[in-house]
Amino acid sequence: MPITKSAKKRVRQEKTRNARNKIVSLKFKANIKELLEHIAKKKKTKSQELFKICEKQLTIAGNRGILKKKKISRKISSLNSKIKAI
Repeated sequence: MPITKSAKKRVRQEKTRNARNKIVSLKFKANIKELLEHIAKKKKTKSQELFKICEKQLTIAGNRGILKKKKISRKISSLNSKIKAI
């Protein structure tokens, strides 16, 4: 348990940041799942629209430090190649 005033504040800050990061991560995971469903259905136009949204959300997650930059670029590249294969 935190004892000092600054340690108590740090716990509060971590709690709010964790909640924000959780929202961001759940958003991009849900959108990637939806994108993969549209790729499986071979809907190219809808999947391209969703890809732009997913790309933005992945970069936001990278800027916040939720995901590493190389993982983001790998994910974007693999999604893009799946869309091109349709």
